[in-house]
Amino acid sequence: MEYVVGFILGLFFSIVIAEKAEKRGRSNRLWFIFSVICSPIIAGIFLFTLKDLSLNKTFEKNTIKKQNILIGENYKIVTVITFFYSIFLLISTIIVFFEDSSKQTFEGVIFYLITTTIIIYIYLKFKKLINKEYQNFNIDNIIYLLIISELMMLFLEILGYLYEVDFNKYHSKDFFIYFLCFVLIFIYGIVGLIYGLSLKKVSNNSDFKIYRILTIISSILMLTVIGALIAFILKAIAFFYLSIIFNKSTIIYEKNISEENTIEKNKIFTKNIKTENIVTKEPIDDYEKIKQEENKIRNPKSKIEAEIYFNSLQLNDYLHIKNEATKYLPVGLSEEEIKNVILDYIIRKCI
Repeated sequence: MEYVVGFILGLFFSIVIAEKAEKRGRSNRLWFIFSVICSPIIAGIFLFTLKDLSLNKTFEKNTIKKQNILIGENYKIVTVITFFYSIFLLISTIIVFFEDSSKQTFEGVIFYLITTTIIIYIYLKFKKLINKEYQNFNIDNIIYLLIISELMMLFLEILGYLYEVDFNKYHSKDFFIYFLCFVLIFIYGIVGLIYGLSLKKVSNNSDFKIYRILTIISSILMLTVIGALIAFILKAIAFFYLSIIFNKSTIIYEKNISEENTIEKNKIFTKNIKTENIVTKEPIDDYEKIKQEENKIRNPKSKIEAEIYFNSLQLNDYLHIKNEATKYLPVGLSEEEIKNVILDYIIRKCI
C-alpha cells in the first residue's frame, strides 16, 4: 500500500518539478522524465542549482508576446491524440459495461497509467491554449486539481489490482476499498464540475459551450457514482469536442503563418524590384556610354537631381548604394568624400 501512495506522490511532485522547470526557462517534458527516473528530490536539487534561464528570455518573450497572441500555436499532435483518445475512451467504457467481472489486471493498470499520462498531456496543452490564445489564467489551478483527480483515479485502479477487488460484486471484506472508491469518484466528480463551470470564463463560442456542457453533465453523473459509466461516455464525447477546439486553433495558426509568409515574400519582392529600379543598369562596356556618364556628372542639373534622390533614400537603399559605390575605394574617406562618390554613382546608375 505504501508503495502505491509513494508512486502517486512521486508522479504529483514530478509534475510540480516540470512546471517549475518551465518557469525557469527549461523543458518541462525532459525534467518530468528526469524527475520520474531519479526522484523529484534529486531533480529539484539539480533544477535549483542550475542557472535560471527565464531571466535571459524575459526580453525576448516581451518582444514576441504580441506576435504569439496573433499567430498562436500548432496543435496538430495534441489534436490527433485527443481525437483517438476520445474514441478509445468510448469503446473501452462500452466494453467495461458488458463485462461480467471488473477485476483489475497488471496489464490493465499499466494501460491505465499510459492513458492517465495522455490525459495529463492533453490538459496541460489545453491550459497552454487558454493562456496563450484567450489570455485567461484564472483556471490554471483548477486544471491542476483536475490532473490530481486523474491521478487519484489511477490510484483507485492500482488499489483494485493490489487487493484483487471485483467492483461488480460486493464482498464485505472489501468494504473499506468500496468506501474509498465512492469517495474518490465523488471528489473526481466535484473537481470536474468546478472545471466545467469555470470554462464559461474562457469563451462562449459553440465548441467551448458544448465541451463545457458535456463536462458538467458527466461530472454530475459521476457524483451519483452509479452513473459513472454514462459519465465516461459523455466524457469521451467531450474529448472529441476538445479535439475540435485544438484543430480550429491549429487552422487559425496555419492561416496566420501563411499570411505572415505572404507578407514577407511581398516585402522581399517589392524590395528586390525597388533595388533593381534604383541600381541595376546595363554594364558600361563602351566608350560612348562612359562619355555620356561623364557629361551627366558635369551637368549641374544632374547634381541637383542626385541631391534630391540622395535625400529621399531609405536606409536599406542608402547602405546598398554606399556599398556598391565605395567597394573599390580605399578605406578612410571622409563623409563628404563618400557623399560625393554616392552622388556620382546615383547620376551614373539611377538618373
